[in-house]
Amino acid sequence: MFRSSLFIALLSGTSLIASNAYSAPKFSSGTSVGGVLAYQDSEDNSQFHYLPLFTDVVLGPRLKTFKTTHYGIGRAYFVQSATGEITSRAGAIVSGSAVIDISDEQRAKLIEQINKDFQVANPKLLPLAITESKITSSMLDKALSFNEGLEVELPTGLTIGSEFTFSVGSQNSGFGHLAAARQQGGDIQANPHFGMNVIAKAEFQGDPWRAVIDCDLTSVWKQTRTKFGGSVSAGWFRIGSASYSKIAQELKDSGACTFDMKEGSLDTAAYGRQVLDMTKKIFEAINKLATEGDGFFKFDTNYPQAEVPSGGGGGNLFGFSVSINVGHSEAEFNQERKWHEEVSYTGRFTAPVALSAVLAVNCGSETKKMFQDLNDASEPCVTQEKADLLSTRLKREGAAKTKKYEELVQKLVDGKITPEVYDKLKAVYDRMSLTEFVAGVVNLNIKQAGVEAKKVDALVFGLPPGTLEQIEKDAIKAN
Repeated sequence: MFRSSLFIALLSGTSLIASNAYSAPKFSSGTSVGGVLAYQDSEDNSQFHYLPLFTDVVLGPRLKTFKTTHYGIGRAYFVQSATGEITSRAGAIVSGSAVIDISDEQRAKLIEQINKDFQVANPKLLPLAITESKITSSMLDKALSFNEGLEVELPTGLTIGSEFTFSVGSQNSGFGHLAAARQQGGDIQANPHFGMNVIAKAEFQGDPWRAVIDCDLTSVWKQTRTKFGGSVSAGWFRIGSASYSKIAQELKDSGACTFDMKEGSLDTAAYGRQVLDMTKKIFEAINKLATEGDGFFKFDTNYPQAEVPSGGGGGNLFGFSVSINVGHSEAEFNQERKWHEEVSYTGRFTAPVALSAVLAVNCGSETKKMFQDLNDASEPCVTQEKADLLSTRLKREGAAKTKKYEELVQKLVDGKITPEVYDKLKAVYDRMSLTEFVAGVVNLNIKQAGVEAKKVDALVFGLPPGTLEQIEKDAIKAN
């Protein structure tokens, strides 16, 4: 039986890029083309720092070795912990050695775009220096992201353009959690590509921009949640870049927030990156109000098709995607929650950046040895049959969770539970599997004509009477 604890490590190649103490990429001066973003240097107008927002890493010079192990994609995969608990799990572990960088075609197109936007005929291209990299693994079908319990050891020297070895994946994501964390509207594809999502930090030079912000976070949440659908359901809803770009102005117009602009403005055409990052800070403040669970918003990379900015760095998400947790109700908060912050993007500062790499290896007759399915030793690939089966399982679990979420919201609206209890119980429904709950193991005598009877262990499915109620009571009592 597969162990319930996986050690996941990632070792980076030695950094080849030394930081320049006198110059940095300019925060509001950039351009992009074909999944590559480039920032103009603050001192040398012919120098540009590029970031591959997404890149296909195919077998060859940029993907030298590759190995994938997956489980729970198709039939359910059950794991017994040290305490004896048996749970349904799903996940993937990807390992190998690769180089994250732009292709020759992307380089040529980027040079052409820089020439057009900045009138620089022969720009010098330098990989953006990143630090504090955090990596997660994913299946790039907009449906799954195996991030729960991820354990990654990563040096701060991960460098764009340098070879590194990797082993990233999930630490046995619970199937129940997977259903709650999936992106709405995504279907499981046969033979999906695996990939790595990287969120890191980079140092920038900013133009004068400073704002003193006051928000009622309760009003911000209600307004935002209402805009993206009033009913609760399992999963996350991705906010489109056009809608996200308007949020700050809409919060100002509604009175949910006031922005005292000391320098700069809320004009996304001129200060797009600053305004979008500021909105991210407001949403992160709402996330801190969650006592349990994954929070109300999440920020991931824009895989597999990054939404990239136009010349000058106007309204866009700069490599990030923003999703709202539609499992939470707009009635989550019933009292004002004030938030006051001064945000500045002036001078030197660090800001988050995001990139993703699609590990484009198709599982076929020539590459099957690179894949392993712990459910099915005879077929290592994710076939259409397996994809359809997982989709069915996820939809069934999602429907069960949505029913519990709706009941929970009604109790909150009726005043039968507090927001704190709501948060705790929602976290229970998020992480547990309501449709693949294993109640225990029984011994069965298998008899066949002419063959001696033998005993086998069989799993008992379903929630025994009173089990969920006890789990809920324990969660409410927990600190």
